[in-house]
Amino acid sequence: MDYENEKDVEKDLEFLKETYKKYSYDADIMEEAFNSTFFKYVDKIKFFAGGMDVISVFDNKVNMAEAVRNNVALIIKRLEIYINSGFDENCLQEFYLREGFKGETINITFGEARKIFYENQELSVSDRNEIEQMVDLVEEVYSSVDTKKNKWHRLRPVIMWVSGKDVETGLLFLSLIQKIN
Repeated sequence: MDYENEKDVEKDLEFLKETYKKYSYDADIMEEAFNSTFFKYVDKIKFFAGGMDVISVFDNKVNMAEAVRNNVALIIKRLEIYINSGFDENCLQEFYLREGFKGETINITFGEARKIFYENQELSVSDRNEIEQMVDLVEEVYSSVDTKKNKWHRLRPVIMWVSGKDVETGLLFLSLIQKIN
């Protein structure tokens, strides 16, 4: 990334911080700030959109405002990470893994998890296939209409399986399992 673009990112970050500080209560201003930055970076930084709240025109104004506010806060955090990484487009993947070591929840989608495992060059093809099958199973349980007790029963083999894996794999699976209610 060249110097001009680096300065643009820093300006965007400062703009978002100021907007959030002054206008976090104003849904229209926050939405404009979100749109002006989200679409600028979603294709530049891998996993940039992961875990953001979906904003629907069918939501009431309060829910929309809260979702936009949460998303702007995530963009601020992600741009800070991007700058601190030296503008590395893969910085969020590494961040998601490090976050877990601090005991924080990793908010990641099933698709993003698959992509992280698929792109991990340290895993063999058979390991990737096994992990993909387990992600599919967790997603199937997540999507099912069933009681919590039955969902937990169906997840037990995954819990046992993941307990024998490395920390990064375990943390990502735990974040996926936490989505289930």
